[in-house]
Amino acid sequence: MRIDNYKGHALHKKYVADLICYGKIVAELKVLESLGRREEAQLINYMKATHKPVGLLINFGSSPRLEWRRYVI
Repeated sequence: MRIDNYKGHALHKKYVADLICYGKIVAELKVLESLGRREEAQLINYMKATHKPVGLLINFGSSPRLEWRRYVI
């Protein structure tokens, strides 16, 4: 899904989601030691921009297992 306009403002860059699941869920994939507020804010902004109420933040870089968070707005 591409967003060219957000809240009436033209964007200079196009956003392309990592995954859109079932046409309803924005999934953002990361490979980091741990997830932080920055990644959370990024996902919430993407959810607002795409008008999708559910988001998944998935981190494949945390050890020893997968780290994930679900957000609903």
